Amino acid sequence: MFFKKKSCCHGFSPTGNFSVKLRPHLAVKTFLIFLCLFKSAGCVYSQWQSEYPVIPLTDGEWNDSKPTFTADGQKIIFVSNRDNNQGIFSICLENNQVEALSSDSLSFSDFTIHKKNQQILAVSSDGLAYWIGSNGKTFPAKAINNRAYRIASPSLNTTGNLLCFIGKNENSLYPTLFTYDRKYDNLNTHFGNQKGVNHPDWSPKSDYIIYNIDNEYYKTSYLEIKRWDASYITTIQSDTVQLKDANWGASSTKFICIGHTAFYYYLFILHVDGTLKEVVFKSERPLSQPDWSDDGTKIVVVLEEKELHKKLLIIDLQSL
Repeated sequence: MFFKKKSCCHGFSPTGNFSVKLRPHLAVKTFLIFLCLFKSAGCVYSQWQSEYPVIPLTDGEWNDSKPTFTADGQKIIFVSNRDNNQGIFSICLENNQVEALSSDSLSFSDFTIHKKNQQILAVSSDGLAYWIGSNGKTFPAKAINNRAYRIASPSLNTTGNLLCFIGKNENSLYPTLFTYDRKYDNLNTHFGNQKGVNHPDWSPKSDYIIYNIDNEYYKTSYLEIKRWDASYITTIQSDTVQLKDANWGASSTKFICIGHTAFYYYLFILHVDGTLKEVVFKSERPLSQPDWSDDGTKIVVVLEEKELHKKLLIIDLQSL
């Protein structure tokens, strides 16, 4: 399996076939884990495979999603429906202690972390933005909400000055990508009305934004990279693998993303030019929303074991 350059875009070689092979010298370190979920109809199992140690971080009858490492890598912030409310929680990697960060009076669907001061910019279920301080106090993000957009998939850059998000107001035909300069209170519409944009993410130096373009009709998904002013960099796509949910690491030269075929889901590390660096993880069950720690040693990813039951897995990259 490899990527092939085509004029101004990159993608998997269109062979019509897709295969993944683990590096032979690491085959002995392959981890196979089978989970049995008993139902009245019988036993249902899910299988995953990785050359790296894989540690289940959360478990139970919850729907955990949107995991994000804190800047120091000691905790993961995530969205969950535990405590009978869709809220923001943190989990300590040292002792697995879970702490509620948001108020029970509000329901949240997404968030992004200000890496400098550790404030959380959370998005409520009705698309409004709120700041959650380190003291747990929640207050409306008035400068953003005054723009009269309902937002989703927020992403703050490393300094916390720039925000990108998917937005829609009463005059919009469909949600599209915006950037917002918090310092100058300036909403930028450089990206125009591009349909199907999802999961935007700033590169570490704030020079690129990567996102996926989803087409529900054709059941396709591919990645696109542009500069902050929407000038085009590249498209990464495949005729055999749908690509989505990209996330930058500590470098602007590579990122992680989810790929899936009709049979398997994969966690890839890709170079920014579209070439494949590594297949980190393979699963028969759906994967989504990976996040790469700032020091590059760990990845957290969402595994959907069954409908409305998602758990967080930690992949330890430094063990080999």
